[in-house]
Amino acid sequence: MTDSPNSPAGRYASFPGAADHAAAQERMRHVPEQVEPDAPLPQGNAGDAYPVNEQHLEDFNVGGVERSLPPQQQLDQLVSYMESSYPVPDAGDSEALDRYLAALPDRLTHAAMLMLGSGLDHTMPGVAYGMGVEIQDVPGIGARVFAPAGGAQASPTGPWAVSSHPGFGPRSLEHYWRPLVAAVAQLSGVTIVDIEDPNEGSVSAALEFIAKQEPSTTAVLAMEPQRVADQYSVNPVDAAPLLYPADGYAASQIGDGPGIIATPEEFRRIVRDTAQKLSGA
Repeated sequence: MTDSPNSPAGRYASFPGAADHAAAQERMRHVPEQVEPDAPLPQGNAGDAYPVNEQHLEDFNVGGVERSLPPQQQLDQLVSYMESSYPVPDAGDSEALDRYLAALPDRLTHAAMLMLGSGLDHTMPGVAYGMGVEIQDVPGIGARVFAPAGGAQASPTGPWAVSSHPGFGPRSLEHYWRPLVAAVAQLSGVTIVDIEDPNEGSVSAALEFIAKQEPSTTAVLAMEPQRVADQYSVNPVDAAPLLYPADGYAASQIGDGPGIIATPEEFRRIVRDTAQKLSGA
């Protein structure tokens, strides 16, 4: 039996390790069972007194408190666990940092379930939103196309974008950055060409490839989108909130970055907001 194009393995069949990647994504999917509580938990306020709940303290406990924690307090719980369990590698060890970021989505899901409770939805955005994308490699330009379901094949002249990461290694590119790109593509309805090597030549090649599709609009999703937009006359969309702490979001930087610790819920919000910006570009 062969995998259908709509199955996880079928959707990811265009690149090496497809079956393993699809299986890992499915394992990360967590949809809590819907149970009616006896009474809703009171909403916690940022100024309330909360247990510090750091692992080096004697009264450390797993599972949080009987209130819904505000986003910053949720982040504090998560950062405490991550720093104790998964110290960030030395900034000079690029290979160790690459492995650390590649494992981050799995670790955040696990840490959030332990620290914030398994009754919440701890699905990371790549799994929550990106599983339906259509994926195609473009070897000639060193890029991968992420098309929303029914997107590029149904309407190849619709909106397109090129995305550029800030220099991830091969593991973190595949497991941290590209699941975010897939989620943004699916939510925005924009077909995204993600370049593997973020240099000016690759951006030019990707934009030339997009131009041949006769898109209705073209945008760039990058750390410095305005510079690229000015050079190539495309619409800029800032990818920084996906990679660094930004105003309005509860996120903590990993070392010198790029890469952030955020609850899965907050990560999903960041991705939804990014997708909305891209769809309006």
